[in-house]
Amino acid sequence: MMTNGSNKAIGIELISRNSAGTCLAWKAKVIENPSEPDIAGAWAAKEASILAKSRGWMDIIIEGNSALVISSLQQDSRVLDFLGQ
Repeated sequence: MMTNGSNKAIGIELISRNSAGTCLAWKAKVIENPSEPDIAGAWAAKEASILAKSRGWMDIIIEGNSALVISSLQQDSRVLDFLGQ
């Protein structure tokens, strides 16, 4: 994630790789006015799940810097429901 210094926008970046490490897809998105960094991490996880679903990928690994988001996903993948996924 990257911020613009004023915390009014956060950039999220996604990179999808296969088991050999080859890049299959990537995406960048700006989240305007996030209430906190963990929200941006949740949006990144949501975007990753949307990308995986659109490509028909069933076995995926989501990595990120937000321990809260990652541990929540490990406990219950429905955690992204509040974001509309």
